[in-house]
Amino acid sequence: MSSDPAPTATAPTRRRAPLGDRIGSALCVLVALLVIERSLAYGLSGTSQVVGAGAFPFGLGLALLGLGAVWAWQSWHGLVPPPSEEIELPDRGGLFRIAFTSAVLLGSALLFETLDFRLTLFLAPALVMRVVFGEGWHRSLLTGLGIAVVSHLVLVTALDIPLPMLRF
Repeated sequence: MSSDPAPTATAPTRRRAPLGDRIGSALCVLVALLVIERSLAYGLSGTSQVVGAGAFPFGLGLALLGLGAVWAWQSWHGLVPPPSEEIELPDRGGLFRIAFTSAVLLGSALLFETLDFRLTLFLAPALVMRVVFGEGWHRSLLTGLGIAVVSHLVLVTALDIPLPMLRF
């Protein structure tokens, strides 16, 4: 018989979430709402097919909204666990790559309706592969071309989803 007291279970400690978690979760929810709003403009159901052009972005927006809501709830209730190790902020090169990729994605989203979607899906990955990943022009252009061709074959040819295309 031991005289040691029985171990007691301790409740997880609550800590106030850092401002970055609260701002990040709010931005996640905001971006999700913007994605959902834009996808509704494209339409969820199609005229010649069951699924409209906005159905896939709408689903992604809902998933992002759910993740952002959980993150926000955890942040505001102090349930976000502290990091197990020190988080390093990106250096200047990392910040440039993040900003460049974000600008390419934003530009693609804004120009998607006015440009041919194939051109958008060709240029975005080609630029990111070249600038962010440092690949050569040959590999970058082939990657962009491959993504554009496969996207066209799947979305337009196989699924018959109406997407913005220039008529020559």
